[in-house]
Amino acid sequence: MVSEPEMQMATALVQMLRAPFDPAVYHDAYREALMAMITAKLEGGEVVVDTEQGPATQTVDLMAALKASIEATQARRTADGTSTPAEAEAPPAKAKRAAVKAPAGAGGKRGAS
Repeated sequence: MVSEPEMQMATALVQMLRAPFDPAVYHDAYREALMAMITAKLEGGEVVVDTEQGPATQTVDLMAALKASIEATQARRTADGTSTPAEAEAPPAKAKRAAVKAPAGAGGKRGAS
């Protein structure tokens, strides 16, 4: 279960970082490395796979990282003039969920034919 402050923080972060999708921003390093291996194999070369594992990483406090990210985004947006501090600190409005009724005969127990 997610606590209410965690949900508010996550929602605020998503709202602040929302932007139009631009596929040119992303770089597929895995695909490039795979294609390089395939090309090397097709040219008669030998494919060497590194089986050594890297060093263990430290555990990250996700709540602290989320808070820091929200604060940095708020500071950047305030400095850019894209939002006011009051707007950045306002809690997100809760969306109300409407009850949806299933059509008659839908749902219920399966296999009762």
